[in-house]
Amino acid sequence: MEKEPQIEHPKQYWETIRELEMEMFPEFKKEDIYGPENNSYFYFAPSWHFRSGLITENDVKNFLFDSSKKLLSIGSGAAFLEKLLVKLGIGKDNIVLSDIDPKDLPHSFKSKIIDMYSNWADLGNEQYDLIIFPESVLINRFDTDEQRQDGLYHIILQSLQHLLPNGIIRINGHSQAPWNIDAVIEKLKNEGCKIKIISTENLIEVKNETSPNSVYEVQEKVR
Repeated sequence: MEKEPQIEHPKQYWETIRELEMEMFPEFKKEDIYGPENNSYFYFAPSWHFRSGLITENDVKNFLFDSSKKLLSIGSGAAFLEKLLVKLGIGKDNIVLSDIDPKDLPHSFKSKIIDMYSNWADLGNEQYDLIIFPESVLINRFDTDEQRQDGLYHIILQSLQHLLPNGIIRINGHSQAPWNIDAVIEKLKNEGCKIKIISTENLIEVKNETSPNSVYEVQEKVR
């Protein structure tokens, strides 16, 4: 019996990213989550972020096409994802890193010291096209659902203050309880916030679809 010819499927973009990260970061050779020794934090592989939608092929194309675009990464740590974006051609001047502890932040990038759950004064009046949270928010920080809801609510409001019109906030939603996200969406809606929120298994996306200085309104939630 003749074997059926194998159909070659087009390579997905995240698979190309996976090949590149294998060359750049041996930490992710076996797993797509890396926990350094003597460190309570862990990092997701860049390809994981492309699969989840935290960063997309279109984002890369847009940043390559428009060199004025700015990306802010909150909780960057060792900046595996951001280093890979530079390898793809995005300029370091287009990326700003931030973390509560600057010791792991690469010195070759612009960076800020920010506790995402506190005041973001170090950002001043800076505005960004894309704000991302590459590592899981709320993990190992709060004990109760109420605290987690307040934490998520806070980082969304803080992000909106630094988001350009038509900008996007993307938050790594790994291990988040859906009811906490629902509670925050309801709170924003009750306060008349005009934004569009899309919540999926591993991602929370907030879109600013309003003109500057206007009020926000929650328009949609998809899960």
